[in-house]
Amino acid sequence: MAEFIDEAFLEMQQEREREARRQALEEQLSIPNVVEGIQSGLLVLGAEELHFTETMLLDRKISLRIPTSFTPMPEEYVAIKYPAARRPKYIFTDDSLCINVNVNPTENRMYNDEMKKMHTELMGMLGRMQPNASWLEQDVLQLGECMDFYHEKQVIGEEQKQVGFYECITPAMDGSIYSLTFFIAYEEKGLFFSLNCTEKHMKLWRPIAHGIMASLRVYVPDMEGGLGDE
Repeated sequence: MAEFIDEAFLEMQQEREREARRQALEEQLSIPNVVEGIQSGLLVLGAEELHFTETMLLDRKISLRIPTSFTPMPEEYVAIKYPAARRPKYIFTDDSLCINVNVNPTENRMYNDEMKKMHTELMGMLGRMQPNASWLEQDVLQLGECMDFYHEKQVIGEEQKQVGFYECITPAMDGSIYSLTFFIAYEEKGLFFSLNCTEKHMKLWRPIAHGIMASLRVYVPDMEGGLGDE
């Protein structure tokens, strides 16, 4: 009888410890915590550490913070995973090639002061093109205030830069894919960013995707001809 009680007590203690670890991980994966970690360059998740670095793009006019372990996707895999007609300009990936961060400047006209209208039109088009997608969050936010966890303002001239975003889960041959796509009007053209991963990685990478979106910076010429962060 005593042995049974000891085993039951031990099992109860272990369950409490598992629950405590689960709650701690959920807190670490909260979007405010993830945004703060990515901005600082270090995200601690239990015993795991993810390091992030500022990556400069488009002649150092745009930057994102992405994991330091991510590298440009090898060309042979790019040709397989992305059709030429829709291939992003930059594709960064992890060792497994399952988690990808893409940056794609387009020739499509896009204007900052019409972002809400363009976002609505884009969502309507995507809904028709992807009827089997499960749509999660979507909105238009001010750069510097994405998900209400920004504290800085970023201004181009007298305009507040607008960021449109949407996230969804889409069916694929090898399992469903989660993706967060966000975009801005840059030089009056659409500049798109996305993070995608398999659905089984979504619990970890969804808040990280929002943290990467929160790290977006646009640099503009300063008064002396250099580049300044506005």
